[in-house]
Amino acid sequence: MVSEEEKQELLKELDSVKAVVRDVKTELDALNKEKESWMAKRNSFKNEIMSLIGNVKNLKTQRNSLTSEVKLSKTEREKIDKKIPELTTQLEELRKSKKDLFEKLGLRKDAVALKKEIDGLNFKLETQPMSFNAEKKLMKQLKDMKKQLKDADEVMKITRKIRTVMEELEMYNKIRGISNSKVQSMAKNSQTKHETMLEESKKIDDLKLKEQEAFDKFKESKENYRKKSDQFKEQLQKLSAINAKLGIQEREKKNIEEKKQKKTLTEKKKEVEEKLLRKEKLTTEDLLVLQSNS
Repeated sequence: MVSEEEKQELLKELDSVKAVVRDVKTELDALNKEKESWMAKRNSFKNEIMSLIGNVKNLKTQRNSLTSEVKLSKTEREKIDKKIPELTTQLEELRKSKKDLFEKLGLRKDAVALKKEIDGLNFKLETQPMSFNAEKKLMKQLKDMKKQLKDADEVMKITRKIRTVMEELEMYNKIRGISNSKVQSMAKNSQTKHETMLEESKKIDDLKLKEQEAFDKFKESKENYRKKSDQFKEQLQKLSAINAKLGIQEREKKNIEEKKQKKTLTEKKKEVEEKLLRKEKLTTEDLLVLQSNS
């Protein structure tokens, strides 16, 4: 059995340990909140990274698609770029052929003007009276002009070819202009996607550093929490040990009191019995003593 002095020392130690347990519990709760806070931050960074990775993948797909279209459009434009000089050369050759033929045939007018003039002479021949010599002269003029018209038709064939080539050349020039605008627009869009992708990738790298930092802080907090938890358990064990010692003392004290009470009751019962032998009057307390089972 512990002495009263030892008991007081145990009670003082009990209060001290209880205070330590409260402080350690407060620190433990704070560390747990800190630990969970770092994990929440880490998860937040991780989710943001996953979202940005999805954006980068989409941007990469769009950029690659635009790049492929630009390459295809450039290939088509190269075909046009080859076609335009060919048509230009063809046009120059046709114009030269027309000029050479015009000079070779000695033509002064084109087929349209000749036909109009021939129609006028025919109308004059049919509607105006004239002498035989005048009619003969007019007929000869018509014959010469019809021959010129036949020669002029050859020139007209070249003229029609020239017109066809010019129309084709104009069409290809328009297509080339549209193609240039389209290629420039797609190339610009592709470059924008690429630059945005690089920016998003840089954000991902920065966030990964923050995520790692948050995870390191979480591990550090977790380790501190574990150490503090061990300390808390240690203090609880001390508290339990002190309570156990005090519990033993209380039981011993109770046993002593019970023994004292039992001894007192026995003595009182003996006194009452002696009073009975002397035939003295019993009090209420005496009667209660006699009724006791002790």
